Amino acid sequence: MEKAQFDVVLMGKQKTKADEEIQSLISEIKPSQIPSELLYGIFIQTTDGDRFELKNNHKKKIIRYDNIEGFLKSFNITEQIAVVEIIIDLHKTRQHLAASTSKILDPIFGP
Repeated sequence: MEKAQFDVVLMGKQKTKADEEIQSLISEIKPSQIPSELLYGIFIQTTDGDRFELKNNHKKKIIRYDNIEGFLKSFNITEQIAVVEIIIDLHKTRQHLAASTSKILDPIFGP
């Protein structure tokens, strides 16, 4: 697959008001990779206007922005892609960030 000629959009699905903080964070940054356990879903929009979801084949992979073409290649998509929508679960992302932050800061500042 040649270099991407499509847009990649990172969006979030939120469950609680607290998840809005993560939504504002992801709108300001573009992560280099997204762990699959934080994914809610991946949708493809074609240049013909069709939209479909990539089903469960991505569950044990890390989505890397610098190699999105390689990731998509494993799905054997024949349509011309216009947009790749990566939707993350903001609630899981917030929990993941809180746990990671605690692992770093608790030994320094205490529980």
